[in-house]
Amino acid sequence: MDNFIKQENMGEIIAQSYEWFEQIKDRTDDEQYSCGYEIGDQIIDINIYDGQKLCDDNQWHCEIIECFDDENGYHARGDRCQHLWSIDKQ
Repeated sequence: MDNFIKQENMGEIIAQSYEWFEQIKDRTDDEQYSCGYEIGDQIIDINIYDGQKLCDDNQWHCEIIECFDDENGYHARGDRCQHLWSIDKQ
């Protein structure tokens, strides 16, 4: 993992991650939920995954994946990701 989130964007990224979490926390149809955002001058995916389904730790995990606009203007994932938070499932 690589720390690529710019300090000036961190507060907004954290807030957006919790907003996204509020939208998906009661869902059970998948083990991962992702949504793309442009925050400051960064393009990211916020990926929240169910640790009970993927790693048997009974937590929600949030990671940020660095993205970019490809040569056709499409949102594409890069190679870097950064863990943001983990919380116990209730």
